[in-house]
Amino acid sequence: MTITERLFDTAKRKNLKQTDLANALGIKPQLINNWKTRGTTPPMEYLPAICEVLDISWEYLIVGEESAEHYTEDEKRLIEQYRKLDSNNKSEVLQYTTFKAQTRLPFKESAYNANFALAVANAAQAMEKAEVKGILKSGKKRVPIKKEAST
Repeated sequence: MTITERLFDTAKRKNLKQTDLANALGIKPQLINNWKTRGTTPPMEYLPAICEVLDISWEYLIVGEESAEHYTEDEKRLIEQYRKLDSNNKSEVLQYTTFKAQTRLPFKESAYNANFALAVANAAQAMEKAEVKGILKSGKKRVPIKKEAST
């Protein structure tokens, strides 16, 4: 994946329109559209602002990989918990977080970190509730509670 592809893929995942990105960067939307349609890499002077607006690291934008040092403690904890799940539960968590990300209010730079923290907290809470209710498979066999017959 190229820098431009990562830029537009990230913007799409964050429900950020080209006009929103252009406004945040202080440039005309046509310039953003040219990057996309021509597949050209944005000029170097825009890359720091692009990373800030998309809340991604330089490393991810340029190379396509993120080192753990860029993750918040909540993100590290979420990844750690996610890796403990089986494939079915991972799929459920991905569906849930995708749904939450897509139903989020339109991008607002000041509210982004709070929205992400809330989404992480909600995902963790939903995972805990599902485990308590026995919805998620933890590898332990659940023994149903026997109800006494009414006399």
